[in-house]
Amino acid sequence: MTVLLFCLNIIPNKAHGYYKNAGLWVVRNQLTSKKNIDNVINFAKNNGITDLFVQVIGRGEAYYHTNIIPETQYVKMSQIDPLAYFCNKAEQYDLEIHAWVNILLVWSRPGPLVKKNHFINRHKSWFMVDKNNQSILQPPQKELKSRGIEGRFLSPAVPGLRKLYKLLVQELIENYDISGIHLDYIRYPSPDYGYHSYLRSNFKKQTGLDPIYLHKSSLLAEYSDVENLKEKWDRLRMDYLDSLVSDISRITMSQDSILLSAAVKPDPEIARTKYLQNWTEWLAKDIIDFVVVMNYAGEHEEFIKITGKLNQLEHQNRIWMGIGTYNQSPIITDKQVTVSIMHDYPGIVLFSYQSILDKNIFIKKYGLDQY
Repeated sequence: MTVLLFCLNIIPNKAHGYYKNAGLWVVRNQLTSKKNIDNVINFAKNNGITDLFVQVIGRGEAYYHTNIIPETQYVKMSQIDPLAYFCNKAEQYDLEIHAWVNILLVWSRPGPLVKKNHFINRHKSWFMVDKNNQSILQPPQKELKSRGIEGRFLSPAVPGLRKLYKLLVQELIENYDISGIHLDYIRYPSPDYGYHSYLRSNFKKQTGLDPIYLHKSSLLAEYSDVENLKEKWDRLRMDYLDSLVSDISRITMSQDSILLSAAVKPDPEIARTKYLQNWTEWLAKDIIDFVVVMNYAGEHEEFIKITGKLNQLEHQNRIWMGIGTYNQSPIITDKQVTVSIMHDYPGIVLFSYQSILDKNIFIKKYGLDQY
């Protein structure tokens, strides 16, 4: 009951108005039993939640019945199709279900504990390569994390990968009563990656230069337009990411009731330069219906700073505010929800359902549990 009081306290905020859309990201470990799913549904209906972003593909495994990629062991253990059960329960309360799909990040644990038919074992050549021509599979996970990289990313340029995700999206739309497809990790891990042989050969055909030499200034004395070449290289890598989103968009757009959204880095400039994720262009070109910016700033001042930048964008009416509840107190969360309402964002999404439950400790700290 304590947690429910907290959630009712922030959604909707009667001091300023109501959201048309109030969402929760539901991480895949909540799909492991009927009881867990029932708890999520009950939580949503009791707390004014309208949209559930349910993680159905994570770490390269599916949390529903499919033959395209490996199913997680939990699907077999639970003896149900978690997504089908989720959709059936949600329909009873008019809850919108968005199938949340991790696209390029497919592994983030240390060690080789993966199935034989996992991407890592079946499609090693699909993985990202860095500017030193090293596969992202090579460094230990600890080293990647020290560089701010979550795990093992696939390359958006690989034709086989593009075909596979089109099949997965088509399957989700055809077999489940969902309202949308929600893309996550649809970005590069850093600007040092994206040097897959397919991309390098394409760039060399266009410019006569292997992009792996763009960061070796001693070898580029004969080139007078190095900065221009670097911009072209970034543009080419972004183009491949954009076209992957477009491929998926063509499938969702063929269905009148299916929305396509993506979880994106909140600062548009950083998203573009550090992660080659040009999401403002996705909105401008109408290849995506809306984005959820992951404005997970624990410090309220930083949240305000990012919000100020977003307020200047042309397509603000298609930006939902993603708020992290895992790294801050309920008091700060309440402030951030209020700011989002005041600036007329069409929706908020809280990350995540589990972290809200865990906030029971903080609620007691602030004395809210006495009500």
